[in-house]
Amino acid sequence: MHVIRRNPFAVTVAVLSLFASSCGDSETDPTTTGSDDTSTPARELIEHPSEADTAVVRIAVGQPHPGSIPDLVIGGDGKMYEPGEKLGEDGGGLRGVAPPQAGAQPVIVRQLSSEGMQLILQRADELGLLADPPTYEDTGVTDSATTYVRFDADGSRFDHEAYALGFDDPEIDEERRRLADFVTDLEDVEALVGSGNIGPPDQHVPELWSVSAGAAYPPFDDEAQRWPKGIEVTEGCVELDVAGFPGAIAGRYLVGADTERVQLVAVSPDLPGDDC
Repeated sequence: MHVIRRNPFAVTVAVLSLFASSCGDSETDPTTTGSDDTSTPARELIEHPSEADTAVVRIAVGQPHPGSIPDLVIGGDGKMYEPGEKLGEDGGGLRGVAPPQAGAQPVIVRQLSSEGMQLILQRADELGLLADPPTYEDTGVTDSATTYVRFDADGSRFDHEAYALGFDDPEIDEERRRLADFVTDLEDVEALVGSGNIGPPDQHVPELWSVSAGAAYPPFDDEAQRWPKGIEVTEGCVELDVAGFPGAIAGRYLVGADTERVQLVAVSPDLPGDDC
């Protein structure tokens, strides 16, 4: 596995890279660009996997389930994935299962520069998150979601898990506040790393999709998203005929005729850190 490692000789690298920068060597460039697009002095580089299918940073709010998409994933190649705006309105309830979507869920991808990746990891390091995770304090609230934050960096994997992370309570301990600060920072990555360190958004269309089929239910909503005709439902990590789906593909579908029992089928894109 190719990794980018911490540089214990930051000052030496800073001098040498002034010469190397003319050759376009961004891996050893000692300057980073902040939210105001100004250069700042170099800090130690934080190692991270460079493979595209490895998740260096992964944030998800709520327990993952078939068809769900993480709130943010950054692969080792610097590509950052986020859910886009859903197309259409939610369908009806489905006996405790998340409702199928009348429209699919697009996934947006943007390219981070190596400096942008470092700024994100260095922010996590500043907040003490690249270390053995603590047991986050119980807030005592109910009906809230758990936030999962994973880092694969600095030679280790760090899994943070905090319930009701956004709960605003002055008595909440500092550890929860630091994790919440990082999640908030990543809600606007461009402000954190600077516009020069992140590319424009594009829709992500992967080679593989995770498809899972659930139980059958009576039909209930003619406008609920229907599985395209002519495309076989095959569970697992599969290729899908993108042209057969209107717009985005990720989401939940109903399979079956209006007068029959319909099956719930969930589709999610293959993202870094997934099993596909």
